[in-house]
Amino acid sequence: MTQLPNVITLLRIAGSFGLLLCDVTGVVFWIIYSLCGISDIAERKQSQNRR
Repeated sequence: MTQLPNVITLLRIAGSFGLLLCDVTGVVFWIIYSLCGISDIAERKQSQNRR
């Protein structure tokens, strides 16, 4: 479980590169964008629980 924040960050980085390949008006862009946002929220909640 100590590697989970790193995995979430790597997935978010991969998603951000995927956003570069998508059309902004497309559904795929907004799905990837939303997943990146959700992963950011999940990582913040986990870091707050570790304190």
